[in-house]
Amino acid sequence: MRRKDFIRRCGMGMAVVAVSAAMLSNNGEVKASSNAKISGLAGISLFVDNAYVQGENRVVKAKLDSVVPVDKVLSSFNSDLVSAFGLDTETLEGVVEDNQTATAPAISADQTSDDSDDGEEENKSADEMESTEDEVKSKYENIGISIADPYVNIRKKAGEDSEIIGKLYKGSKCDILETKGDWVKIESGNAKGFIKAEYLARGFDAEKLIDDYGTKVAEVKVETLNVRFEANTDSRIATQIPAGEKLLVLKQKGDWYEVAVSDGDGDEDKITGWVLADYVKVKIQWKHAITIKEEKAEEARQAAAEAALEAQQAALKAEQDAAAARQQQAAQQAQAQAAAQRQTAQRQRQTQAQTKNTQKAVAQTQTQAKVQTSAAGSGKGQNIANFALNFVGNPYVWGGTSLTRGADCSGFVMSVYANFGIGLNRTSRAQASNGYAVGMGELQPGDLVFYAANGRSISHVAIYIGGGRVVHASTPRTGIIVSSVYHQTPCCARRIVK
Repeated sequence: MRRKDFIRRCGMGMAVVAVSAAMLSNNGEVKASSNAKISGLAGISLFVDNAYVQGENRVVKAKLDSVVPVDKVLSSFNSDLVSAFGLDTETLEGVVEDNQTATAPAISADQTSDDSDDGEEENKSADEMESTEDEVKSKYENIGISIADPYVNIRKKAGEDSEIIGKLYKGSKCDILETKGDWVKIESGNAKGFIKAEYLARGFDAEKLIDDYGTKVAEVKVETLNVRFEANTDSRIATQIPAGEKLLVLKQKGDWYEVAVSDGDGDEDKITGWVLADYVKVKIQWKHAITIKEEKAEEARQAAAEAALEAQQAALKAEQDAAAARQQQAAQQAQAQAAAQRQTAQRQRQTQAQTKNTQKAVAQTQTQAKVQTSAAGSGKGQNIANFALNFVGNPYVWGGTSLTRGADCSGFVMSVYANFGIGLNRTSRAQASNGYAVGMGELQPGDLVFYAANGRSISHVAIYIGGGRVVHASTPRTGIIVSSVYHQTPCCARRIVK
């Protein structure tokens, strides 16, 4: 390199460095961050090399030597100048580490297009990173599952002193609308308000609770759905389900879902089957929050059910007391008859006349009692159906017989009839021998409808309430509900009262 070129190059470089140092100095009007200062110095060095080459208008035939690292450039200045840039060793090391480079790259005339490609590649990588980040986000990111035991209060505003407007019980689902510090605004069912964030599992944590608290239900999409014993179309049909009915999904195998058809009276009566996925719509059902208004309404419903039970029990007791009184009266009359016979023993003719009259009176009394009993029984079918409806919404409990605390299908039927003084057998299979048979086209309220989901033996029973509907203790998921009489394929019906 010629001497004058070398002198000119050094002069230009020092002039640019001096001007830039003055601009970047904390004493000047322009204030720059540490990163900006470092980038500026590196850029200056590159600018000098580039400017010199362009000024000479020459073609560079060989690569320039690598640019001196930034920290070495800075070390060439005195300590006062370094202090003027506001840099320290820790900050500098951090910057170098963050940018993943310790030296500025050398530049040659044939590298320009490569730099452009690198920039595009970097943008592409950023897009890919953003896409990957979206993919790993949970679909439950804005959904919460309550982990409060047994519930957490939903408040009108974010604060412990705010009005309570509802309750979110453990395992219930909610939508997260916004976050305010330790509080989140949620919407669940008909309730919208605030709860503490600590009582919610969300995102991937919420997804882990799906099997614990979510219920997969298959809704029938076709007019009549065949439920088969095995997951293939050659299998025997267990039962047929009409459109709109919902079945509890137990598991999936290929294009088939295993569903619960009936819980029946015991483990041997729990019937499952397989349905084709194309013919059902599967959803996850969740429990939701309950508002204070809904809670009071539910308490009123339960109180009404208890009152109906007590009233019917009182009516039954009154009827039983009346029957006992009639029996006692008949016994007293018989005693009076015997006394009359003893008193008239010596008067033969009068005794015979009196005996005939007394026997006639007793016969009339017994006939009247029979008529009264028959009258009390007439219309009982509708009364029984209406009484059974008081307990819709109460739980299904296997082996249970309580109308308010829980019963299984036959326990429910047995307890309903017991409150009218009518005894039935315990299991649905045995109840099919009570009363007498009626056709499905002859059903009246109060009749019992039986189902044989396994195609052979009876496993479920319901009470017909009229209008093509039955009330029954269905499953642990649904409790006591009202369904179509054809929610399964019925096999027979029995009438208990005339």
